[in-house]
Amino acid sequence: MEDGQASGAVRLKTDKRQEAASYADIEPHHDAASVLSALSHRVPTHLIWAEIEDVVPGFIRDSLPDVKEGRLIQSVTIIPDADHMVSAYTQLLELL
Repeated sequence: MEDGQASGAVRLKTDKRQEAASYADIEPHHDAASVLSALSHRVPTHLIWAEIEDVVPGFIRDSLPDVKEGRLIQSVTIIPDADHMVSAYTQLLELL
């Protein structure tokens, strides 16, 4: 943390335009939801999420197992105290 920077604050190495440019192509995300719909009818599908919503927002997480969207999700597991990297691998194994 640099002097004068608030605790927990993050300073990006790039400016906001460069960061935004890395997220310009969102179409594959929509394609992935369609693939999940088709796949979940052929293969038992389980979703595993980290408790901390630091990458995928809650409304997306809530929509993926939606039966009205044609998805047949067998289970949804949330790993407590984990972030998007689910670094607590042993916790994951215990849940399986």
